[in-house]
Amino acid sequence: MVLCLHINMENPSRYISNLLIPNPMKTESDTPFVHFLLQDGLLIATFKKGLKVDLAIARQIVQSRLDFMEFKPVLTLILSEGQVTMDKKARDFLASPEGTRGLIAAAMVPRNPFEWAVGSIFLHIRKPAMPTRIFAHCDSAIKWLRKFVNEKR
Repeated sequence: MVLCLHINMENPSRYISNLLIPNPMKTESDTPFVHFLLQDGLLIATFKKGLKVDLAIARQIVQSRLDFMEFKPVLTLILSEGQVTMDKKARDFLASPEGTRGLIAAAMVPRNPFEWAVGSIFLHIRKPAMPTRIFAHCDSAIKWLRKFVNEKR
């Protein structure tokens, strides 16, 4: 069952029962910037509260994700514990082919209208190199991610 900590869901596993990631793999990794949880074949990346992301931190986040996933392609649900800020170089890097390496698709679930607005602006100004959307609820985000199960990057 996928835990979406800030969204109350009854049974999200019904949406992702067919997502497969080769095992054995670690299921959790905590970095100074992002907490990664691999659950039911879905990578849940939760950005830490108050995080200020510059290019160096963005590169560390991507490398941590690649190491954690052992460079295997993955569908990603992006959450945050609170407000996260990024400078332009970090945003550009995270949307680039290098920054999205290993990501099949990503769904963001903001906690509030401010995060929704920031995420929408990010996606409008700098489109990531893979399918990316913003959702109000985890269940709709997971349902959308399932469409990409058989794709590889």
